[in-house]
Amino acid sequence: MSISRVAKILIVHVIRQMRLMIREGDLVFVDALDRLGRDYDGIIAEWKHITREIGADIVCLDNETLLIPESLRQ
Repeated sequence: MSISRVAKILIVHVIRQMRLMIREGDLVFVDALDRLGRDYDGIIAEWKHITREIGADIVCLDNETLLIPESLRQ
């Protein structure tokens, strides 16, 4: 098994564990959007799950427009 395959499996496992820990009102920091999924559809699905279904906010550290969640822009 290649190192990149092992890394992908590890990332999927970490995302699953993170989903179990996030609660409503939490603030989730990610260093880059691609950490939420493998492709565009996966990233959007994970973003929607965290923000809409769980009710947490996401701060993306590599994108200034995504830096401040809407709930904190008051």
